Amino acid sequence: TQLAGAIDFARTVGTQSSTWLYAVRLHPSAEAAKLIDPLPVEERARPGVRFARAHVAAHLADHARAVKELAGLEKELPLLQSEVIEARAAAELEVGPFESAAAHFGARTDAPSLVKSALAHERANQPDRARQTLERALLAARREKKDSVRIPLEARARAIRARLAEKRGDKALATADLGWIATLAPATPQAEDADVRLE
Repeated sequence: TQLAGAIDFARTVGTQSSTWLYAVRLHPSAEAAKLIDPLPVEERARPGVRFARAHVAAHLADHARAVKELAGLEKELPLLQSEVIEARAAAELEVGPFESAAAHFGARTDAPSLVKSALAHERANQPDRARQTLERALLAARREKKDSVRIPLEARARAIRARLAEKRGDKALATADLGWIATLAPATPQAEDADVRLE
């Protein structure tokens, strides 16, 4: 796993204390953060320690801290390059820079990644690019054979598209997407306020 790899790397670079390693492996909680943060500056700066601290930060929804710890870290942890980049993009999707997250997820062709890219574009105030990405996401979602996979993905995409449509005054499109969610995806989180917004 990402965390196991980070811990193993931390060991190879001569981490002075092992207490926090096991705390993070056991549960990436606030207690684990309290064990890492008091470490000497030079130890906290070690690549493996930074990766583990970012993992804890993400678990605690401290996405800004995760972005900070992961900045440029793929150069220092080449064996974990893909994990570092993925974790950073996930954190950037929450707090920015949103353009970076949009580019990362938009380079893929699978529906979940494209929905994330569209959301990042929306948060970056790039509605046109968000709409374009949503069309790709919907096409990808419709290729899913299982309704249990396709419907939640399409609901997420349509919810974003409905928000964008509402903002630009396209009531017809917003109504169509919200109606689809309320009717065909009533069990999804996106359906919770769909009926209210249709009124």
